Amino acid sequence: MLFTDTIRLTFTNSGLMWRMMLYMLLGIVLICGIAVACCYPLIMELVDSGFFDQIVNAVSAGFLNFDSGHILSDTASIMTQFWDILSANSAELIPFVVGLFVIIGIGGSFYLGLMQIPCIECIYGNMSSYSRLAFGGCFIKNFGRSVKFALARLLVVLPMDIIILVAFFASLELFALGDIVSALAPFIIVLILLALFSIRICVTSTWASSIVAKNNGIWAGLKDSMSGMAKTFRSMFSTAIILTLLMLVVNVIVFVLTAGVGLLITIPCSVLLYYVYGNTAFFYANGLKFYLDKNTIVTPRKLEDFDKLADLKNIV
Repeated sequence: MLFTDTIRLTFTNSGLMWRMMLYMLLGIVLICGIAVACCYPLIMELVDSGFFDQIVNAVSAGFLNFDSGHILSDTASIMTQFWDILSANSAELIPFVVGLFVIIGIGGSFYLGLMQIPCIECIYGNMSSYSRLAFGGCFIKNFGRSVKFALARLLVVLPMDIIILVAFFASLELFALGDIVSALAPFIIVLILLALFSIRICVTSTWASSIVAKNNGIWAGLKDSMSGMAKTFRSMFSTAIILTLLMLVVNVIVFVLTAGVGLLITIPCSVLLYYVYGNTAFFYANGLKFYLDKNTIVTPRKLEDFDKLADLKNIV
């Protein structure tokens, strides 16, 4: 089963999580440092306006009480305050907002994309031959290919992320409608985000696996992964929903119980879970055997098993 195999393989590859954590921490320090240096006037304006104080209060009131409705309604208020600050100083602040988006949104996504192929190669080596590959060696060996993949990934993922953000901010307006709509708003917002993010995971999760396993080019890998996804979409989508919910619940609980410190572990673990899911889905879609552990080999259904009778009518 795709879900249970993904969970078990995540624990099997848990050693990779620590390399990912160090890589991500380095990226956070680097990208945030550049963002603060380049967008200092915007950040100071937000500080002087009490914007960050409102975020701290919202987190304290919502997360610590496990009140999702409160969190989302406060998020709507925070965004309203942000747009008010921006509109009052638009001529001065808009260039810095654009710069912040380029540095964090585009630069951060590119930086994260650089580690995906090395991680996938480590996971693929474990699943295909139960071998342990070094993350550093895979990163250096695949650096040129990773740069191309990270740039191509931006073209595919960034528009999807923008759509998700727009849908999220637009759905926050439900709180302004009052009555029963406001009461149902948290359920509707989470449902929309869950569906959109799960679709995003399905579309992109096996892309890097196709490049690593079949030595495909960047765009040939995307085409191959989309073909496999089309045959297993129902299983992939349902598993993606469950995994997304699991990651959300675990990260929120850990944030509350550890004052946020535990996120240093659970966020890299969530990314690892996403990578393992993509690799496992790739093996399932292509009917490839893989090691679940050193004593267990899984044999998925062959790709032909997903074909319909109409697709086979011309085969002799």
